[in-house]
Amino acid sequence: MTRGSFTDFMDSIRAFESGVDAGRFQSGQISEAQLRSWVGENNWHAYQTGAMSWNDLQYTSHNSLGFVGYQLGEQLMIDLGYYRDTVYYNNGAATNTWDGSFTGKGGIGSLANLESGLQEGVILDAFGYNLSVIEHGLASAGKTLDDFIGRTSTYMDNGHATTVTLTQTGILAAAHLTGAWGTLNFLLNGATPHDENGTSILSYINQFGNFDPLSTQTLIQAHEQGTTEALAESLWHRDLDHNGTIAGATPATPPAAPTPPPAAPQQPPAGGTPSTPVDGHAGDGHVYEIGWHYGAHDVIAFDPAHDTLDFKWFQAKDFTVHEVNGSTVIDIPTNAESYTLHDVHLSDLHMSNIAALDPATLQMWDHLI
Repeated sequence: MTRGSFTDFMDSIRAFESGVDAGRFQSGQISEAQLRSWVGENNWHAYQTGAMSWNDLQYTSHNSLGFVGYQLGEQLMIDLGYYRDTVYYNNGAATNTWDGSFTGKGGIGSLANLESGLQEGVILDAFGYNLSVIEHGLASAGKTLDDFIGRTSTYMDNGHATTVTLTQTGILAAAHLTGAWGTLNFLLNGATPHDENGTSILSYINQFGNFDPLSTQTLIQAHEQGTTEALAESLWHRDLDHNGTIAGATPATPPAAPTPPPAAPQQPPAGGTPSTPVDGHAGDGHVYEIGWHYGAHDVIAFDPAHDTLDFKWFQAKDFTVHEVNGSTVIDIPTNAESYTLHDVHLSDLHMSNIAALDPATLQMWDHLI
């Protein structure tokens, strides 16, 4: 069994790289003072007032070396064609100063543009770029990435033996940490490079491995064809460039006459079926994932004693919650979409029924129930 979807992998690596990690913050491993220093006081205040989501904060985070969000740096952005500079980190500068110029690729014409959801297209571009370098290097040695995927091997790292199983997402994370050439050297020669902070390539392979992969060829083609922003929008079902449409999907703007929340029916509406769990089990019950499915009106046979609603990165502003005819209705008006918990009153729910990655969404539910 994998650890989750490809977007779960991206959520995981973004949280870790940015430091804006809800789990580590809630457990006390990361303090509020640290978060404020990484994202800036203005952004932290915007989050507290509801003007920014937790996900938004991740994109604005800068570490001590000036890496942004997914830990995107000047050199990578130059390699990918988003940025120009002659003096930059590791080439005459001790940190990423971002005093060069942005090219406008991917809608990114400034550092402020980069500190946004447009990073989702950039990171896919980086994945495709790294995979292209790795595949070309392996081909020169008469090998392909498929020769390594699924292999379990033991490597020596600073005098310690470490065993890892190679998966595509683990290799993507490794290349993001140490670069495509460092990862290629690891695959071909067993070298175990580290980043500036001493983090080993093996730790990233273990930490971020075994998520569902996205086709390697899809990532390489999107990088080569300049379509990673569109690929990102189709993955996340989000209008990342705010042009009113979602690439490969129904326009993200509300329909001219928004569909009102439906009353909870006694049986599934014509043409629809009850929602089924999509994310496995939690305890004795099911986990129902709330996702972007334009025009869908799902009816869920929800058991408050055991089941869970997983909102992932949904923000509190994305949905409303109310009761209709004795059932709880979660309405997503901008997507003409709703979820109905059949015969479940709001008073029947408790916080153990709710999972979310955005703390503001958890706070909203805590207030409601």
